[in-house]
Amino acid sequence: MGEEDKKLSVDELRHLVEKKNNYAYSWGAELSDFSLSKVSAATVKKFVEKGRKAGRIEYSYDSARNVLNKIHLFKGKKLLNAGRALFCEDSGVEVQAAVFAGKDKMTFVDIQSFRGPFFDLIERCEVYAKEHINWCADLSGSTRIEIPEVPVRAMKEAITNSLCHRDFNNPKSNEVAIYRDRIEIYNPGQFLFDHDPDEFIAGHGKSYPRNPLIAEAFYLAKDIER
Repeated sequence: MGEEDKKLSVDELRHLVEKKNNYAYSWGAELSDFSLSKVSAATVKKFVEKGRKAGRIEYSYDSARNVLNKIHLFKGKKLLNAGRALFCEDSGVEVQAAVFAGKDKMTFVDIQSFRGPFFDLIERCEVYAKEHINWCADLSGSTRIEIPEVPVRAMKEAITNSLCHRDFNNPKSNEVAIYRDRIEIYNPGQFLFDHDPDEFIAGHGKSYPRNPLIAEAFYLAKDIER
């Protein structure tokens, strides 16, 4: 500014780097401190089964090491950060789920905290939401049909995306908040640079995965689409 040199803040510098790299964080591709022994083999097996059923994985489960190598989440003797988030009980991410009595956070009816592999977190958050929303019974046909006030598939999609696209440099928890009149699903992180939310609401926005390795695993399990 004139003859004055202004230093970029750490956040501003990070934003420039992310923008240059197609908005993708490098966090997921960095090595974690976790070895293969920390991986939940049951979660990896379930991931492969889901992917095979969806027609997006051709191989069968033989070992966690081989599966994680195939999806590029293991290097040398260490998991990448994305591998830890997806397949370790200590994923490093917490989801706080709560039900509130009214339309604000003044009074809560129930509150819980979930930790674990991302695939488990998706299921636990989905079950929690299903248990705490209202349902009605349609008795007009020959069988009873229970209808949720909010489509369950839409809730799962939002929960999955909130984990997939969160900012892992931010220590704040993900949140699922159920109010009397709405459900709010929150994740820490800023919106894409040079873009406005209205672009995406109008259907004009393109996909910029914040965590490509996690997004690819979710795609293979058919939890999200491209």
